[in-house]
Parts: sequence; C-alpha cells; structure tokens
Amino acid sequence: MYKINKYYKPKTISEAAQLLQEFGEAQIIAGGTDSIPGYHHSSRRFQADTLIDIGAIAELREMISNDSEIMIGAGTSFSDLLSNELVRKKLGILADAVSQIGSVQIRNRATIGGNISNNAPCADSVPPLLALGAKLELTSWDSKRIVELSDFLKDAYNTDLRKNEILTKIIIDLSHIQNLKGFFYKLGRRRGVAVSRLTFACLYDKSNGILHELRFAVGAITPIGKRFREIEEIYQNKKITSEMIESLIKMLADKVLEISGLRWSTLYKLPVLTENISHHLKKHLLE
Repeated sequence: MYKINKYYKPKTISEAAQLLQEFGEAQIIAGGTDSIPGYHHSSRRFQADTLIDIGAIAELREMISNDSEIMIGAGTSFSDLLSNELVRKKLGILADAVSQIGSVQIRNRATIGGNISNNAPCADSVPPLLALGAKLELTSWDSKRIVELSDFLKDAYNTDLRKNEILTKIIIDLSHIQNLKGFFYKLGRRRGVAVSRLTFACLYDKSNGILHELRFAVGAITPIGKRFREIEEIYQNKKITSEMIESLIKMLADKVLEISGLRWSTLYKLPVLTENISHHLKKHLLE
C-alpha cells in the first residue's frame, strides 16, 4: 500500500482547485470506491503523496435543472441520483444503469464524477451519458472549460482531465432528448453486484414505422465507452424492419471488432452483442 503524507478536505471547489494547483501530483478522492482499493493494492494509477478529499464539498452534490438542461454535480452519489425524481423521469436510461451498479453500499459512496474520471471500460454510467450527449464542466483554479464526454474519454483509465482540473458538473441538454425513449442493457457474470461484460444504452424516436432518430453507445466490450454516430446517421429516417435491425447489428459488431481487435473474449462477446442487442432492439422498435 502506498503511503499518503498529506491529506486535505476542502469545503469549496475554489479551495480544492487551489490545493490542486499547489500540489500538482495530488490525487483527488470523492467516494473512494475505486481509489481506496487501488491504494491497498499499490496500483500505480493511485500512487500519490498528497490526497485531496472533495467529498465534503456540498456544491459538487447539487443537481440543478431548468427548461433546457440538467446539471449534475460530479460529487453526486449514485444513490442520490436514483432518488431524484427528475433524473428518473427525464434521464431514465441513466437511472436504469445506475440502479445496476454494485450494491446499495457501493451506490451510497460511489459518485458519478468518479465513475467518469476513472474511465474503466466497464463504467456503467458512461454509455447512457454518451447516448444522452452529456457535456462536462472541468474547473481549475483560474478557469473553466466545457467538453463533450465523447472527447473527454481518451483510452482505458485515461481522460482529458488535466492535472490542475476537477470534474465539477455533468450537463445534459434536455431540448435534444425530450422526444426520445430508450433502454439500458447490462450483461454480467451474475445477476447482481457484477462487473459489466457488456453494456448497451439506446435512445430512439419512432412513429408510423419510421425510425426518426437513433442513439446508442456500448461499454465493456470496447476499450472505453463508445457512441457510434456514423452508424446512427445511416439508419436515421429508415423504415423499421427486422432486416434493418439485423443490418444495423452486423454493422455495429463489425465496428466493435475493428476497434477492439480479436481478443480471447471476442468469441463469446460478439455473439452476445448480436443476439441480445438484436432482441432488445426488435422488442422496442417493432412493438
């Protein structure tokens, strides 16, 4: 286990950003469900001399909404997300994904910002947030910037977060999703408290047998959560048929294989992807 020599627990975002600016190699901790096990297992990703605990910053646990957007504080726990009526009503696929993360105890501690920042391939909140078109607010001691979540995720356990920045908000534009319905699918080795082997988040708008809009993202089966906009555009305003869905799934499977390459898990993951996602798409789009 690595030794932490300095520990700070700021009360405001400004104070935390100043500490991060002063201690450039400091480690941020919120819920600690990733970092604490990392410390105990001497993971290099969590090696730090200085720890900045942002768990006491009330502003990071705020959820603010208006007619056009929802802003979720990055320190919001998954349990708080699940108990929020607006999240359940407006962001159903996110609520569904969050409900399947870990155990109640984990959801009480783990934060949405930590899940994004750690950027594990199996991060369950990432695919629905990608489908929702989420943006992130990144705050340093002297500036803020807004980035698309899809641009923020670089590689497994690697993001665009700079050493002096804190992820402070997740922003979702409601005007672009108000007509969309959707679903979230997760496959694990067991029914509960399971690390994801495959996740699929889908949003769609259909009427009179026509698919007006489609958004979808996958997780765990690719190195990072991935949205496939180029495939979405091909099937926009198409007539919904079983053949169309099968064509879409084949294109998705080919793209996943192109991104991930041939691995030991490919032999079971791709058939699971094609069969299960095809089933769920047909259930929702053809009904």
